[in-house]
Amino acid sequence: TISTEYVLNTNDYLIDSDKLSSSPPPNLTSDEKLKDHPLFKNSSNSRSILWQTLPKYEIEFDYHYDLSLMIKDECIKKMNVAKKYVQQIQRQYQSLKVLMEHFKRSKEKLNKQQTKFINKCDEQITNHQEYLNDFESDLTKLQSVELHPSLQTKSRKTMLDVVDEGSFRNWYNKASISQEKQQKLRKDRMEMKENIESK
Repeated sequence: TISTEYVLNTNDYLIDSDKLSSSPPPNLTSDEKLKDHPLFKNSSNSRSILWQTLPKYEIEFDYHYDLSLMIKDECIKKMNVAKKYVQQIQRQYQSLKVLMEHFKRSKEKLNKQQTKFINKCDEQITNHQEYLNDFESDLTKLQSVELHPSLQTKSRKTMLDVVDEGSFRNWYNKASISQEKQQKLRKDRMEMKENIESK
């Protein structure tokens, strides 16, 4: 029996890629909005190029500052999500180890049962085949043994005349059919085993 702590919900095996995706970066302030900046308004009164470009530098600095904060937050978010998925994958790995061990023991058990069945089947097939092969010769031997003169009659001269030969032959036919069925069963079991092992 597999421990319940390793029996995971199907959803636990799914990793939501959306949680690992990045949020859109902040937008850089347009040149139109720069016109409302106080320094930009006053820059027209100054001849210094530095003074004129300072508003734009300030806006770009704020943008890169916000962008760095966004990257930091995204990294922390992805790191936390990644930690969760690492733990999830570790649980999956442990579950698979338990399942593999369970399947290994089940396979060994089934192989032992299969081997025991095949050995028993081979033994029965061999023994039964010997009986079937000796059937006609056994009848001939019975026919060759004469009864004691005091037991003989016109219709009963040998040991074969004493037994019901028709019933014996009936048994022989049924036993031959059973033998063929058992041989087919053994063949089917071996083919099934080979098919399973090849997959």
